[in-house]
Formats: sequence, C-alpha cells, structure tokens
Amino acid sequence: MRPLFSKKVLITSLFSTLILTTQSAQAKQLEQIVVSANKTKQSIKEVTSNVTVITAAELDTKHYASLADALKNIAGISFTRNGGIGATTSMFVRGSKSNRTLVLVDGIRLQDPSVISGADFANINLANVERIEIIKGAQSGVWGSDAAAGVINIITKSNASEMNLEYGAYNTRKATIAGNTKIGNTQLSINANRTLSDNFSAQAPAYEDIDQFEDDAYQNTNIVIKSKTEFNSEQTLGLLLNHTNSYSEYDDYNAPNSQKRSKTETDLVGIDYSFKNTKVSVQHSDFKSNQLDEGYTDEVKGQTQSLEVQHKIDSWLLGALHTKNETDSEKPNFFYDPNNNWAKTYQNQNIQNTSNHSNAVFVTHQTKFKNLITNEALRWDDYSNFGSKVTGKFGIKYFLNDHSSVSANYGTAYNAPSLIQVINPWGNSNPDLAPENTREWNLSYQFHGLSITYFDKSVKDLIDWRNNQYQNVEGKTKIQGTEVEYSISLADFGFSANYTHLNTEDSNGAPLAHRPEDQIGINIDWYASDKLDVNLSGLWIGKRPDSPYDSESKTQYYNVWDVVMNYQFNKQFSGYMKVDNLFDEYYQVVGGYATAERSIYAGVKVKF
Repeated sequence: MRPLFSKKVLITSLFSTLILTTQSAQAKQLEQIVVSANKTKQSIKEVTSNVTVITAAELDTKHYASLADALKNIAGISFTRNGGIGATTSMFVRGSKSNRTLVLVDGIRLQDPSVISGADFANINLANVERIEIIKGAQSGVWGSDAAAGVINIITKSNASEMNLEYGAYNTRKATIAGNTKIGNTQLSINANRTLSDNFSAQAPAYEDIDQFEDDAYQNTNIVIKSKTEFNSEQTLGLLLNHTNSYSEYDDYNAPNSQKRSKTETDLVGIDYSFKNTKVSVQHSDFKSNQLDEGYTDEVKGQTQSLEVQHKIDSWLLGALHTKNETDSEKPNFFYDPNNNWAKTYQNQNIQNTSNHSNAVFVTHQTKFKNLITNEALRWDDYSNFGSKVTGKFGIKYFLNDHSSVSANYGTAYNAPSLIQVINPWGNSNPDLAPENTREWNLSYQFHGLSITYFDKSVKDLIDWRNNQYQNVEGKTKIQGTEVEYSISLADFGFSANYTHLNTEDSNGAPLAHRPEDQIGINIDWYASDKLDVNLSGLWIGKRPDSPYDSESKTQYYNVWDVVMNYQFNKQFSGYMKVDNLFDEYYQVVGGYATAERSIYAGVKVKF
C-alpha cells in the first residue's frame, strides 16, 4: 500500500515551514496557569518541565471522541487501540507504557491497582472536561509512583450551563448536559454524558473489509458533581463525585465474528479543605471490571484511599501523604493442554486478594532570579511491601531575551508494581516483584513559537511478563528522542506542527513494540468569519514493531486527516460537523485490529 505522500516529503515540508515562518511572526499565546507540574499554581513560563495544555477552547471546537484523540497530535505521545472507541487503549509518553504515566482527574489518581495498564484510557470521557494538562518527563519527585514518564491531569467543568447532542457514523449517539448554580456561598455544578455506539468489529485481518464482520457495541455513562463552598476569603471546602460505567463488546484473538462482553465501573470521591496556606485532601477511588460471557465469575476490584496534607510557605510547598491500595480478584484457573497451548479447560475458581499501604513526605520549591528560574522537588515514599524510595527532580530555565529561552531538567522516578501484577491471577504470583527505576534528563530550546527538545532516559528493573509471571528484567531499557514543535497565528489562520523521533532499546538490544520511530502532527485553523471556523489536523505515523516477541513484525506507516467545522448561529446556539479519516485511509494501529473508515458526525450545542 502506497501512502498519500512520503515520509521524506513530509519532513522536508515541515522544516521548510519552520524556517520560513519562524523569522516572520511570533505565536500569540495567552498566559496559562498549570497546577500539575509542582502541585501548586504556576505560569507555564515559570515551569521548567515540558508542559502542554489542551485548553477549553480547543476541546470546545475539536469535539474529540476520546482522550487518545485529544493527545495523539502532541509531540512525544503515541497510542494504540485494539478496535474502535472503548477498546483497550495504550498511551506511550516518550516511549513509556501507559502505566508509567500518572493520570489524574481533578487531582485524584485514576491509577487502578487491579489492572496492569494503570489508568483505564479507553473509558475516559471528555464531554465533561474543561482542560487537560500534560507534563512530560520523570515526575516521581512530585507525585511518587506511576509518574515515571509524566503526568496527565484532566480537569472537569465547574461553571458550564449547556447541552450537546451528536449523531454520526456507526450509529453513534451522544448526549451531554451541564448546569451550575449558586446556593448561598456554595457553587454547585452537575455534568452528565451518555455515549452509545454500534461501533465496528474490534478485530479484522489486514486489508479485509470491516463491514463483513459483526459489530462490537460500546456504551459509556459519566456523571460529575462538584461543589465549592467559600466560608470566607481564606477558608474553602471542595467536594467531587465522579461516576463512570461502561459496557464494551470485543473479540477473541483472531476471531472477528466472536463476541465477548465486559463491564467496568469507576467511582472517584474527593474532599478538599483549605485554610490560608494549608490544604487537606481525602480521596477514595473504586474500580470494578467484569467479563460477562465465560459461564463463570470473572471479576476484579481495586480500591485506593488517601489522605494528604500540604502547606505552602512562600515559594516552598511541604506535604505528607498516606495511601492504601486493595485488590480483589475472582478469576478461574485453567488447565492447559500440553500438546496445544490454546486448548484450555476451566478447572476451579481462584479467589485472591491483597493490599499495601504507603507513606510519603515531599517538598517542592521554585527560585526566581532575574532571567533565571529553577524548579526543585524531593520526595520519600515508604511501601509496606517493598520498602522505601527517594526520588527528586531539578529543572532550570534561562531566558535569553523576551522571545527565547533554554531549559534543562533531570529527574529520578520509579514505577511500583500494581497489586494485580503481584498476585497475578493468570499465572504464578511474585511477592518479590520490585519497582522499576528511571533516570531521565532533557534539554530544550524555545524561540517564539518554536521548541526543540532532546530527552534521554533509562529504566532499570523493568517489569515484564516472563515464565508465566511478572518479573524484574535484568539490564536497562534505553529511550532517547527529539521533539520539535512549532505554532504561529497569522490573521485568520493558525498553524502548528510537531515532529518526534524516537529510539528505543530493551535489555536485549531490540526495539520496543508499538512505538513509532517517527511521527508528525499538523494542525491548521481557519477562522473564516466571526461565525465559521474550520480545523484540519493530520497525523503521520512511521513503521513500528507490532509484537514484543518479534521485532521484525511491523505495522505499515500511515497518515490520517480529520476536519471539523463549527458554525455559531447566535450566542447560545452552535452546530458542528466533523469528518474523521477524511481520505478514508486504510491502516491498522495494532496488527489484526480494525480502525475506523471515513466517519462523519454532526452535533448541536446550546448554552444557557
């Protein structure tokens, strides 16, 4: 299959654009505040780490269907998905797997101790989201475990009063409603979304028409309730309830007409009390997943509880944290036919549960001196099942002038084994499983809308599946890469582009599966009038290893373009149409798993 245009032409065109436009204009940027980089409010200019913010305006105009769609055009981030919306989704931040990136929803950890993938990327609903903060690089010095590759903080809406209806390809229907009110000194908001889709077959052999196979339907419901009470100018109380339940159909391996079903349910509860410079947070998360079609109970539950205290003194933030994790697994034991590994017989029910707890203290600090800014963090964690870890990070940024700067960051990080990896209901448990250890440094240069970053990281004691259990692999996994980003605004047009080059190598010298060596993202905005705007975005992915066991097996490179048109009829009423995979490109992200054909969606939004 021949691509629409070659990798060489794409890269040459991108860098020609960078050279020509960098000298002609400066990107228009609004001052943005982030809270995820160092657990305190900071201007992006004062953060030394590599930060990207997906704003409310972008979410409102691009109508992303999933978190993967929102993140796929960001430099250094790639993804795989085993089928359509709601299928198993993996994110790779600078070449690291999903469970090395900490995902937060309004500051609450979405990491599930009962799964091996960390957060459930497949079922994160963006309909109720206000903005997304992405911090790339080792962040354990601030956030502890699971932040070895970075942090993604999803911030939900608090002040919206609107309704959104959408219909489109694969009989996809979406309905969202959001409202807020003030009762005395309490601001209350309620947001709800329901998504239904017939979807398409999760699996399909390469180059086969997906319409000949049965559909794998998907359903998702998300409800967010938030309140903030201001007792006075120095004392506030915040409450959060976030409920998600989903239903997914999927296929057995290499069986596109089979039908399997699963249900998941996630409940996040958060209470924040702030008095002057002190904040106390209590968080509780419940996770549950069920496989429905096996004729026996196949259920896994996870639970996380935490209590955190923070105190700010000038540019210092001091904190202490206690966390407890629990996992309950009720899955079957199987007898495998020694003459045929695919033939398995249900033997009996295997019920396992385990828990751990941890304590942590941390400190973050910021220094400003003329054109120089530094960010520092140091953290100590102590786990009941494997002992203590000390991690930290140091970043420095120097402004050469008003339009350019250089920055460097170094951090140590770790990724604690999830409880489900320890008990391993699919094979042999490994109570001696130890954390992974990561070291990463990066160097960046910014000039107007141009940013160039080089990063280098190594992972020791990588956790991987070996000999029917999860084990720490001897040796180091190495990842290096370069990210180039550019954005500019000219009159009625906006243009941004990025290029990522990635080199990965496991302890045996083989490249890591599913990571593309090269990828390019392009985004063009046209503000045709005060009522009409059009967005065109493209993603080019180079070849990548498709199997962790066969580095020669690769998925073909591809490029996919999407277009969105928004029309503002009046202040309250707007409509939009989006076309995903505009040129109907055939491709597979993971070998044997289907992707969407050209797909058209239309929607209306009413603001109250």
